[in-house]
Amino acid sequence: MTDTSPVWQMPPGAQWIGHDVLVDLPLATPGHRAILDRFIAEDGSTPVLRAPWAQVGWFAEAAAWMEAQLGDHGYTLTKPVEQIKNWCLASLLRADTTRGDVYFLHEKDASVRARLRDAYLRLWADFEPMDRLLAMWSLAEPLCALHQAVSYRHITANVEPVASRELDWASPFWQRKVIEALLQGDIGRSG
Repeated sequence: MTDTSPVWQMPPGAQWIGHDVLVDLPLATPGHRAILDRFIAEDGSTPVLRAPWAQVGWFAEAAAWMEAQLGDHGYTLTKPVEQIKNWCLASLLRADTTRGDVYFLHEKDASVRARLRDAYLRLWADFEPMDRLLAMWSLAEPLCALHQAVSYRHITANVEPVASRELDWASPFWQRKVIEALLQGDIGRSG
């Protein structure tokens, strides 16, 4: 088991035990024995449906990748990468850097987002062809994020310094995205 929680501590009187002890340990709920036996029998093999971030070594690999990518873009870590959220559909990592916090979201199935988008856009298909709706969607994403980032810049004057630092990256990031879209002709093109 890889514990990536920055705050978890083992309760007093608790201890880690090996498989050899666990096999003979009486359980409060006998039905849990089959679940534990199945887990122990994995012997390093990974069940098909297990999320990548629930596999041994994933966090170390993801944190190393994140650190390398940040370094390539001029960011320096001020403390180790941490996993701040972990659930069945995704894992969220945070890197505290000299330029503010940076987040990495790893989704188990990124197609879910696309399927939700497409289902929503199909409601508008009577008004515009799907390819045009998808183009408008791709333009709206950075524009909406830029609007939110600019709005938050006005709020940051009245928030705690740590929250202000987390928001500092958003405005320049989304401004660059909008400028890139303008340069590529994705914004302002009629048709």
